[in-house]
Amino acid sequence: MVDRTKPPLRQIASDDITITVDGVEYHPHAGESAWFRPGASSNAMRILMDIQSLQKPDLSTDEAAEFGQLLQDAAAYVAIAVVKWDWTDIDEQPMPQPTAESALNLDIQELTWLLQASVTGLSEAASKNAASPSTST
Repeated sequence: MVDRTKPPLRQIASDDITITVDGVEYHPHAGESAWFRPGASSNAMRILMDIQSLQKPDLSTDEAAEFGQLLQDAAAYVAIAVVKWDWTDIDEQPMPQPTAESALNLDIQELTWLLQASVTGLSEAASKNAASPSTST
């Protein structure tokens, strides 16, 4: 008989989340982490790709409506994918675990970072480093 085993949660450091306000970059979750369920659904990958394709300055009315729906879909997925986190808010108070509703109140960069991390299992910086060939000899 085979023993039942479950894959561990994936802890991903949130150091590379950048929020830009008035041209100044902030790192609100440096030193904090999010823990994700292992694996990712094909639906989450579709949501991520669709959001990335619509991130442009001049959206049509139809594209804006589609983007809004994609953000709702992303928030619902993030609420399931994020098992726990140790994120703090602007007042350095612990943020409650995300729900589909509360995830919509995150900064869009936070929401898309969480979605990307849940799909790839990597932070944005780690994803870029993994995709870049090494130049060291």
